[in-house]
Amino acid sequence: MVRITAAADGSLRIGASLPGRGAWLCVTPSMVPNPPCVERAARHGSMKRTLRVAVDPTAVRALIQTITTSAT
Repeated sequence: MVRITAAADGSLRIGASLPGRGAWLCVTPSMVPNPPCVERAARHGSMKRTLRVAVDPTAVRALIQTITTSAT
């Protein structure tokens, strides 16, 4: 599992030691967050509930883009 946090600017960041409330997400075998898992957590409100902040869909798309780029 990998931890994400919501930054003050509304972006979502990956890192186990980042400050603030975090949400743990499932990972692929290469230890990066699984994009379908991120989408599902955002769609079902899990991120909003766990992070206790509104999660902007743009931030979710940016996180998925970061994940997809780093996985290749």
